[in-house]
Amino acid sequence: MKRGRKELTYEVLDNAQILVKKIVDSFPDLFWYIQPDKIMVLGIQNDPPKSKNWIARISPISGVFKALAEKNKWLTKFVIETYSMDWNEMSEKEKAWIMFHELLHVVAMKTTKMFKHDVLDFSCIVKKLGVNNYSNPDITDLFGVKFDEDFVNQRRDYIQKQLEKIEGKQS
Repeated sequence: MKRGRKELTYEVLDNAQILVKKIVDSFPDLFWYIQPDKIMVLGIQNDPPKSKNWIARISPISGVFKALAEKNKWLTKFVIETYSMDWNEMSEKEKAWIMFHELLHVVAMKTTKMFKHDVLDFSCIVKKLGVNNYSNPDITDLFGVKFDEDFVNQRRDYIQKQLEKIEGKQS
């Protein structure tokens, strides 16, 4: 698949797919609206990252990814991309926080709208880990974290309003 001038080679990261499901199942108050089977995690195999700050990105399926999904009858709505080389070197705790972060971007499964990094939701990660702290060897285990009830309620209310807007537009 080509992006820019370089042809990229991808692999499906099955362990990341399992991790996405585990995160959604472990945090139903945060991700009740996310369908993990509609999120595909791909590792870029042949192109090293150009920035140390770029770890992963989630995007609504489009372009070549959409064509591949339709051809293969995949139900994919979103694609998370990461670099296979980096992914394979990350600890399990790092991987969990990275996937959690990417899932926070999803507004709804029925829209291409995504949350930006300046949205309040990402403060929950900073509160638990600090800034740019994914690679800390003593990183907190995501699955041992309890999120503040106010944060959970604010997020649920905001997501619900977004879903109502989407439903209203589709009527």
